Amino acid sequence: MKYDVEKALYHYDNIQMMLDGIPEELWSVFLPEEEDDLPDLEFNIIYFRRRANEREQVMALQTLCDLPLRPNQPLREARQKARLEGLRKGRVFDERFNRSDDNSEQSGV
Repeated sequence: MKYDVEKALYHYDNIQMMLDGIPEELWSVFLPEEEDDLPDLEFNIIYFRRRANEREQVMALQTLCDLPLRPNQPLREARQKARLEGLRKGRVFDERFNRSDDNSEQSGV
């Protein structure tokens, strides 16, 4: 590396967090050769962290609704399937315990 790493990383918090706990002797493996490439690395870290968070949300929805695990499924699609699964299970619950008849009698309809 041809630049002062400590000085160059001052403005890149995500890169600093990535390097936290890694010995300084290994930083050259993870950091780019040129200082001009640091913004790209910062962007990639932010993008992949956001994508990992979305993937965790998708897997949580799929686990909660007993759907097959497909972690790379778009979050919007996973939410739609979870909502449909919730409506289906709610309808089965209502049919099993006759909730729809009880509610109509109580409301006076």
